[in-house]
Amino acid sequence: MQNYLTVYVDASAVFHLSSGATDGLFGADWRSHAAKWWETQRPHFELHTSAVALEEAGRGEPEDAARQLEALEGIPHLEITDEVIALADELIRREAIPPEERTAATHIAVAAVHKIWYLMTWRIRRIAYPETGPLFRNVCEQQGYQSPVLCNPYELELGPMLPDEMWEELWEVKSQLNDEYEADPEKFWAELQNEWTPGFTYGIPGRVFKTREERDAYIESKRIPRD
Repeated sequence: MQNYLTVYVDASAVFHLSSGATDGLFGADWRSHAAKWWETQRPHFELHTSAVALEEAGRGEPEDAARQLEALEGIPHLEITDEVIALADELIRREAIPPEERTAATHIAVAAVHKIWYLMTWRIRRIAYPETGPLFRNVCEQQGYQSPVLCNPYELELGPMLPDEMWEELWEVKSQLNDEYEADPEKFWAELQNEWTPGFTYGIPGRVFKTREERDAYIESKRIPRD
């Protein structure tokens, strides 16, 4: 089972710790929150990084690069294995991650292969576009890995603590549901609806339908065509 307190840190996660790196409209705010997270939240999590993140951090301006490398110093490195490379290749091949974001694909692959729960980055929108976010998670799962949860320091705050035994039970239930319903949410919700609300119907003024499909088909049949 994955440890839900593990965090993979990419270079962008420490980028805003550099005083000169965060000029601009939101720079001061991002810098403040990054520093706060590093001071107050970091002790609660098990941090990891990789040689790829260090290489990325070292590409910046000398002063900023030095600060970022200093922030990453002492964090254990996860190995870039053949499995990591293969998963990164698959993420690119399946267009789950844009080809120009090869480093991002490697970060995701490292975290997934090594069973890290979170990938902390400030580049979430560049990595996971709305239309590709579900795809990269699916690719990871199809290759036998659980995708890391992408988040930034704003989003990664320690919440209520649950015992490991409870997390194990929750993941066991999730696995059983995936097997039973073939990982199809529509099948799951249909069964759940029948169990919790037997006889539930879908209605519009003046008519009642047994299924949503019947209701939608009726509405479509009454739609006035446009010229």
